[in-house]
Order: sequence, then C-alpha cells, then structure tokens
Amino acid sequence: MAGRLSEIKNPTLSVHGTDDTSVPIQYAKEAHESISKSDIYLMDGCKHWPQKERPGEFTQVITNFLWKDDA
Repeated sequence: MAGRLSEIKNPTLSVHGTDDTSVPIQYAKEAHESISKSDIYLMDGCKHWPQKERPGEFTQVITNFLWKDDA
C-alpha cells in the first residue's frame, strides 16, 4: 500500500513515537512525504503506542489537527 499513499487527498495526520521499534520512524516520515496534505507529529521518547504512553499529549495533538482551519 505504500506505493498508493500519494492517492490520499484528504488532510492526514501521522502521530509516531520516535522510539518505535515495530514500525521504524523512517516509514512514518516517508508516508508523510508521500501524502500531499499531510502533517506529522513525532512524540519524542514514545514507542509503538504513543496514545497509551502519553494520552494527554496525543489527544491534544489530534484535537489541534481537527480544529485547524485548513484540515
């Protein structure tokens, strides 16, 4: 599916832990670069489940993205 990411036209947010060993950060960065209306938020020190590790920060990031004027 990675080859089809450029087909995504809707605003997209990727949230990724910088210490994720299951899905290396490089894949998140490549996905972000492939999607034209993409934002990426890297949660420093988080692993594969940043939403469980720091739920408050994760929720704030999602909320900010959803309320953006250009989203």
